[in-house]
Amino acid sequence: MKKLALIALPLLLAACSNVNLNGVQPYSVQFNALSYDAPLPSSPDAVSGQVVSTPGAPDVNRLLYTATLIDGNGDLADTNDNSPIAPTKGVLLTGVKGGYYCYTTTGAPVPAPEATACWMGADNVKLVSAGANLWPQNGFEAKQLIPNEWMVAHYQAMMSNQGGTAPWQVEFVFTAEQANGSSVTWKQTYQFTSR
Repeated sequence: MKKLALIALPLLLAACSNVNLNGVQPYSVQFNALSYDAPLPSSPDAVSGQVVSTPGAPDVNRLLYTATLIDGNGDLADTNDNSPIAPTKGVLLTGVKGGYYCYTTTGAPVPAPEATACWMGADNVKLVSAGANLWPQNGFEAKQLIPNEWMVAHYQAMMSNQGGTAPWQVEFVFTAEQANGSSVTWKQTYQFTSR
């Protein structure tokens, strides 16, 4: 029996740590609107949102991002004098929890603060899609991700009908530095709008 358990455990751990190899994206980032009030305010809206971990995705030590502004023509955005707008980089979150949670014998989620002791290998763990609804640390509020320069360039392009008529977008490249020592990188694109 011990031998069978020793064989099954590495297989289970391998299945949990290689979620991305099976064609499933282990994480996604959900934002509220990337927007600003027109005419121009003093700064773009602060962003709130959450990281959602797919079932079996490992914890994340740091979630890094590089964001690039794309104009309505699908090109890298530039200013009125055709100077390219530089991407912005940073750390979105630290300590993101993975796609699992611990449950009581009745099937109810383990309440806080006991839930903080939950880990992927616990006896009462279930692999589930986990966001801020299960792990509050997967949520964030009032992060300033959009530089003022982006807002000004977008507003000027709208006023002069430059940069295409299609919506502008922000392309994020996220890198999750996982607690298991691996990392995974993916892209997500969001609309950039004025109100």
